[in-house]
Amino acid sequence: MHWKNRVGMEVAVGLLEVQSLNGFSGGVKLTCSGGPSPSACGAFPQTVQLRPNQLAIAISGILFPASTTPGTYTLTFTGTSGSIVASTTAQFTVKK
Repeated sequence: MHWKNRVGMEVAVGLLEVQSLNGFSGGVKLTCSGGPSPSACGAFPQTVQLRPNQLAIAISGILFPASTTPGTYTLTFTGTSGSIVASTTAQFTVKK
């Protein structure tokens, strides 16, 4: 889903699924990077609480200029809990 706001920016949103593996439980801080320049991406909530072998959901979003060159861009999502770090990527396409 995306929409154009009144200041020449666009927003794309999606869902992040964070899965507990091997009985892990605890807080996982979510961060996002990448996309067209300049842009800003993130996740809400910024920290999800996982229960053993369960799934948590967060909303991801990226704010980017309406004048962004059409094309496919990659976002990297990283989850961190103490010394444990896991990352994945997702792509989104800007069309005119």
